[in-house]
Amino acid sequence: MARGCSLMAAMILPNFHVAHFDIEECNKLPVDVAWSLHDGTTKNKTLFPEKNNFPSVKSMTFEHRKDPMDVAVAYTSEEGVVKGIPTLLSRYHIEIPEPKHEKFSLKLRVKLDQNGIPGLDTAELIEEFKEEKKIAVKGHSGKTEKKEGEEDKKEEPEQQFEVKLVDKTTATNIDFKWETHGFSHNQIVEFGKLEDEMFTSDRKIIELKEMKNHLESYIYEMRAHLDT
Repeated sequence: MARGCSLMAAMILPNFHVAHFDIEECNKLPVDVAWSLHDGTTKNKTLFPEKNNFPSVKSMTFEHRKDPMDVAVAYTSEEGVVKGIPTLLSRYHIEIPEPKHEKFSLKLRVKLDQNGIPGLDTAELIEEFKEEKKIAVKGHSGKTEKKEGEEDKKEEPEQQFEVKLVDKTTATNIDFKWETHGFSHNQIVEFGKLEDEMFTSDRKIIELKEMKNHLESYIYEMRAHLDT
């Protein structure tokens, strides 16, 4: 509506300069994310509160988490939700691979997309470790005292290295299973078959009309030849 009003104002008044504007959309209902703990219980957090701008991406980090995790995305309450639509939007099951280093964490990125639909975007295993790295240092000049009668000799200094520990971080993408309220695979296949049938039916109707037009043109053409 805001875009339409601005465009119409610019069309009606050519001398009216429309100032630059940005349109930010926000979600109407708050969204919670719940996850399973080590002891089998669950914990939840309101990740996208009411009137949170979208698209938006927020991260959640779990230190030293290597047990399988179940994640659920749902509306905070039934208040404001259209009747018949469940508050639970999607569920995810994450199998975390065995980490290779002592310091690691699980990082989840939850996305509120351009349509205002929340869901788990990515899951990553973040590992931090130290690695030895050779760093070149300036060598000695290597100059020696010149004796009488000897020519100057240019000796290149020997390259020396210093070993230091540097911090390294790796991120491993984790595939996860998900379940939403969308159509099942069988339903999608059935809808595809139905669409193909409708397309075939439409094509037959169009081809029949074209054949009738060709027949009518042929009749008119032959009648003209008979009249002459």
